[in-house]
Amino acid sequence: IDVSNSELKQHTVLLYDDVNKQFYIGCEDIKRDNSSCDNDFNDIVFYAKSNPVKAISSQNVSLADNGVDTDKDGVSDLFDAFPKDASLAYKNIFPEPDKFGTLAFEDSWPGKGDYDFNDLVVGYQYEQWCDATNKVKEMKCRLVVRAIGAHYYHGFGFQLNVGSSEVSWVKGSKIYDDYIKLSNNQTENSQNTATIIAFDNDYKLVNRPSGSMLNTEEGSAFQKPDTLDIQIVFGKPQTALALGTAPFNPFIFIDGDRGKEVHLPGYAPTAKNKKKYFGTYHDNTNGKDVFYKTLNNLPYAINIPETLEYPLERQSIHYGYLKFAYWAQSGGTIFTDWYKDIEGYRKAGYLYSK
Repeated sequence: IDVSNSELKQHTVLLYDDVNKQFYIGCEDIKRDNSSCDNDFNDIVFYAKSNPVKAISSQNVSLADNGVDTDKDGVSDLFDAFPKDASLAYKNIFPEPDKFGTLAFEDSWPGKGDYDFNDLVVGYQYEQWCDATNKVKEMKCRLVVRAIGAHYYHGFGFQLNVGSSEVSWVKGSKIYDDYIKLSNNQTENSQNTATIIAFDNDYKLVNRPSGSMLNTEEGSAFQKPDTLDIQIVFGKPQTALALGTAPFNPFIFIDGDRGKEVHLPGYAPTAKNKKKYFGTYHDNTNGKDVFYKTLNNLPYAINIPETLEYPLERQSIHYGYLKFAYWAQSGGTIFTDWYKDIEGYRKAGYLYSK
C-alpha cells in the first residue's frame, strides 16, 4: 500500500490466545493514512487453530489475553470495562468514543417551511453498560443542543422498543413546564413503550444571547453548547435487539403542543401524537406504512452518525448539500455519503460554521 508513513502500511494483526490455544487475525480495510480510518483492525476478524496445537508455532506472537478475570464474571480483565464489578463487563458506545452523531429537525411539519434543518440540531452519543452476556443493564445518553434556528420552542425525546415497565428509573431530564407528565420511574406517563423526555423547552434549556437564534446566523456570536446527560437503568438486563438501534426513535414536539411530533422518516409516532396533522400541507404520512415524508419522499428529520455542518438560517438544505435530494428520494439507497465534504457534494456559502 502506497503511503508515506511506513508504519501505516500494516493492515493485519496477529495475536495468540493462550487460554483457548488459537490465533486471531484482525484486518483494517481502509487505507491507514485516510482521515476516515479508525485503525481498529476489527473490520473483519478470523481465528485459526490446529490439531495438534503445536502444529502452528506461537513463537514471537503477541498474546491476546493473559486469562486474568478479577471479578470472575467470565470476561478477562483485558476485555472487561469493569474488571472489579461482576455485574458489568462491556461498554458499547455509539457512534464512537469522543464522537457524536447529529439529529436535525424541520419544525414546520406538516409544512416544509424553509427546509433548512436547523430549527433544532442535537448532537448525541449513547453509551450502554452491559453484563458478561452483553445485555444492557444501564444506558447513558449525552445530548448537545448545537443550534436553534426557530421562533417555536421545542421538546426532545426518544422512544425505546421495550415497555415502560422495563425501566427502573431515569435521571437527568430537564422538565420546565407543566404539560409533560412523568411516571414514577420518570418515563413519560401514559406510554406503554418506554419514552424518555430529555427536555420540554429548548428556549429554557439553552441561554440564547438576547433571545436570538442559536448558532444559525452568519456573523452572530457563536455560543458553545451545553451537554445534557440522561441516565436510564433497567429492571432486568435488556438485549440490544429488544432495545433497538441508537439513536432509537428520536423526535421533537413543537411549541408546547405535545401532540405535534416530528420523527425520522419511516418512524412511527408515540401514543401522544395527534393524527390530525397526518396528510396535511406537504406531509404524506398515512399512519400505516408511510411516516414523516413529503409527497416527494423528502424527510422532516435527518440522522447522521457524525457531526453535521447544518445549513445557515433560511437556506434550504438542497442549496448546501447537492446530493441530499437524490439520497432522500431514493429512500437512502444512493449517495449515502451525501453529507461528506467531497468535491461536487457541497456548495460554499450555505452551511453554518463557527
